[in-house]
Amino acid sequence: NMSEAPTSTQPDKKDDLGLTPEEIEENKKAQQELEAHNEAVTKQMEDLKNAVRKDMPFVSKYLTLDEYKLKWEGNKFYDSFDSIMTKFSKVRELRRDGNC
Repeated sequence: NMSEAPTSTQPDKKDDLGLTPEEIEENKKAQQELEAHNEAVTKQMEDLKNAVRKDMPFVSKYLTLDEYKLKWEGNKFYDSFDSIMTKFSKVRELRRDGNC
């Protein structure tokens, strides 16, 4: 009878989503590759964060405004230091890693 469902012995048997065993295996392999890539990217991001943490403390030592101004020379906000210098004698920097 032509209306009977395919049996498990037929090579083109599909699962509930209409995928063949070969397609399922290809999807599994692609998923494993994506997971490995994501793990590599996550590790690289953690390595970068650790390098930043190592190279710059969360809060710097006190800096005179002259020292601080030198670090920002050429920046578009450089002219703002004149107004800051009238209010403060020293500053501290926070690590610019998004954790402030």
